[in-house]
Amino acid sequence: MKQLSDALGIECEAGGYYPGWEYVKNSELRDLCIETYKNIYNKEPRVEAIHAGLECGLLMEKIEGLDAISLGPDTWDVHSPNEHISIKSIENIYCLVCEILKNIK
Repeated sequence: MKQLSDALGIECEAGGYYPGWEYVKNSELRDLCIETYKNIYNKEPRVEAIHAGLECGLLMEKIEGLDAISLGPDTWDVHSPNEHISIKSIENIYCLVCEILKNIK
């Protein structure tokens, strides 16, 4: 971006640094979330690593040994004029998080 902005004679400033975080093989939090999801919905959750900048990386950078996951509702066309979300999935995530919090030891 810097090279392009210099070539076009415009000013460019980069910001919004979000560090990634490495996949943790043994995550008690992830295991709890998976079990809770299976208990509520009687199916396996979709668990995947994605390339995205999220707050988890910032928190894990500051708090050594923090066990973190990211979860959320179903979204499409994120950060575009056509961005939309499933209202039902918001309700599902809310219920899931409530149950996870009840079971954290």
